[in-house]
Amino acid sequence: MITTIRSYDGFNGVQGIAWLVLVGITPTGFEAEDEYTIIISDEQAEVEYIIDPNGHYYAPHVKDSNGISDEEFDAIWDDDTN
Repeated sequence: MITTIRSYDGFNGVQGIAWLVLVGITPTGFEAEDEYTIIISDEQAEVEYIIDPNGHYYAPHVKDSNGISDEEFDAIWDDDTN
């Protein structure tokens, strides 16, 4: 079930317009949010990555890869520490 679709002028690691699709899920007994987010690049016309309810990132659609490398993740999310 799609909860919300939002558009941003760039989003962590995405150049140009980024679409965030927030998908609601059935809540579990775990301490986590009840939705996950699909990050889509308008410029690339593809899913960049997915953020799960615990805040972990994945790119399951990328072959021969476990998604974003640790270095890429740090470059995107740890801008404050550089």
